[in-house]
Order: sequence, then C-alpha cells, then structure tokens
Amino acid sequence: MDKLQECAKAFEKLLTVKYNIIIARKTKQVNITLQFDKVDFHHLAGLHKLQDIRISRANRTSSFDNILNNKINFQTISSSRYISQVSDRLEPLAHIENLLDSNELVFKYNTRTNTFSLIQADYLLSTPYSGNDVYIFLSKNKDNENYFCRSFFPKDKKDYTIGQAQYILLYKEKINLITGKEEIQFNRLYGYKIIYEKELESLKKSDIKIDTLSKNGNEISIRYFLQDENKINSVLQQYRSKKVVEQVSKGQSTQQTAKKPRLPFSLTEQVKKKPPEPNKTVNQQMIDKNKNKTTIE
Repeated sequence: MDKLQECAKAFEKLLTVKYNIIIARKTKQVNITLQFDKVDFHHLAGLHKLQDIRISRANRTSSFDNILNNKINFQTISSSRYISQVSDRLEPLAHIENLLDSNELVFKYNTRTNTFSLIQADYLLSTPYSGNDVYIFLSKNKDNENYFCRSFFPKDKKDYTIGQAQYILLYKEKINLITGKEEIQFNRLYGYKIIYEKELESLKKSDIKIDTLSKNGNEISIRYFLQDENKINSVLQQYRSKKVVEQVSKGQSTQQTAKKPRLPFSLTEQVKKKPPEPNKTVNQQMIDKNKNKTTIE
C-alpha cells in the first residue's frame, strides 16, 4: 500500500473514536475529550509544508478523500522540493492510534518557551516510538470545547518538552462512537474496595459517589474516586467502631444474666484430697509392719 494512503487509512479509523483523558497537576485537574476530523489529517501529515505544489492549498477534506481513493499518493507529493520535511513523519503517522493508546506523558504546552516555533497548542503528548519520541500537539476546538490533534512529528534535534509543565495522567478511556464500547486504557483515578452490604448503606447516606461492580454473598466490590478515599475510610471506620461498641455492650449484658457453670468440685478440694497409694510389694509391707511394733529393752 502507498505510504501516504496507509497513513490516511490509519487516521480514518480514528474518525469513529474519542478519548476521554483526565490529567492533573498539584490541585488542578483537567478533562480532555479528544476527537478527530478529516480536516486534521492535512496538517498532521505535513502537507501544508509542500508549498510548491497544489495540495498545500487544496481543500483539506477533499484532499483526505483523494488520498484514500489513491488519486493522491506519495509519488504525487514527492515532486515537491520540500518532501524531506514530510517523509520522516509518515511512518509513525501510520501508527497514530497505537501512539495515542500507549501515551502516558502529557505536558501543558507553553508557546513562549519555544519562541522559534509557530505551533499554537494547549497540550503536548510525548510517546516513545522506534527508539525516538513522537510529539502530538493538542488544541481546543472553540466550537465544542473538545480537543483535536493540531500537529504531529517525531523528535529531531529540539526537545519540545523542556521547560513545559508535566501533568500526571490519571485516567484514559477510548470510546467507539458507533458501538459505544468503552476501553479503559489507564486508571489512577479510581480506588476499589470489598465491603459488606450494611457498610455500603452507610456510605450511600454520606452522598459519596460509588459504583457497585459485583456482589458475592454479603460482600460487595465497589469503585470510587480516589479523591474520596479519606472520606470513605472515615465513614467505614465510624461504622465499624459503632458495631464494635454494640457487640461489646451486648456481650456484657449477656454475661451479667448468665449463670456460672457448676464444677464437680473446687480446686481446693482437689488439693486436699489424698491421692491413692500405689500397690506395695510384700517386703515393703513387712517393713511397715515392723515399724509399727513397740520395742522393749
């Protein structure tokens, strides 16, 4: 398959996909919904750099469709003298979905740090690929508040992550917009516990958001936001402490009304009672008999 067409087909798969990403830095948490459109491919493939051929100025949606139909291919764009600025990004672009799936390194992008660059973006994803890093720049769509991929290229001499604030990836899920299937790819946002039914009732009264995952007898598996973990532990501790107090009080009440068990005889009686003598031999009996005789001098 033509390498440019291969990139377009790889990107086409993302048109029915969205990513929900949650990142955080210090006390700030950010939700990113990443979606894709045909017009984004033109810039990701670097076709805007081929200024000496028509495709750089052509309608972006039509260009994408023409690449899929093989009306435009790599041979077509190879006639540009700027093709060297594009060719190095095509191989990783054919794997863009895998790069997004495996990404765990997110930076808040500050354009003032890289004054030499014209890239206007809000976030930078850096993902390893074939011994190098690939950069994916995200920008917010002002029309719907979702994010889109603005730029894509492998790391060259310049490290674009230097001087950028790194965020911690908390959660990432991939959703198929046709089937609705959700795939959790990264989770540092939720905590999990196994509790009892009565404990769950106690947690629900505290208005903590909890998802019930499964039930096994009286045991229930729950999922919750990690930010609520201290509150959950406090509620559970109070509930369990209360149960302990109730059990102790109930035990003391039972102990007061219960009769003491009657032993067959007391320990003192056991001590006073003389143990039976062992059987004596005939010689020993004769010796005892002589001891009892009175000696006359």
